[in-house]
Amino acid sequence: MLKKVSGLMLAATLVMGSAAGAAFAAPKATVAPVKTATQTFTLKVDGTEIVFKVAPAVDNKTILVPASELLEAMGGTAAWDSMTKSVLLAKDKMSVRLYADSSTGYKAGKTIKAPAKSKAVTGAVLVPMTFVVQELGGTITWDGKTSTFTVTMPQVKK
Repeated sequence: MLKKVSGLMLAATLVMGSAAGAAFAAPKATVAPVKTATQTFTLKVDGTEIVFKVAPAVDNKTILVPASELLEAMGGTAAWDSMTKSVLLAKDKMSVRLYADSSTGYKAGKTIKAPAKSKAVTGAVLVPMTFVVQELGGTITWDGKTSTFTVTMPQVKK
């Protein structure tokens, strides 16, 4: 009986880890502009409109977007760590680690506080959009007339 229970627990753990990993490998969908519970908006990164496969959310008046899609558009990467239930967001030589269901994170070995908690959902990890952009060196502006957020990332000399 103990072997069966242990086997089931191991299988469940592997499936959960695979599902989290698959969140970053899934193909893009064609849904835009983004509609949250309170408004519709468009997100452009360096002039390119971003199309989300997992719907953004709003928490504590903060827009949460899929980490992998945001970072890919910014020219960075996002990696889920199933052991620590955190997502590592990296762009050039900067990185930020945010924990699921927590507003606490780390940057350059120091604790940082996000305006809202990151959330692990089916297919993605949602992170505070403006916070992540700014922590990774970008700027973000809002155009109320067109309901568009525009992200500009600095060009890094190689």
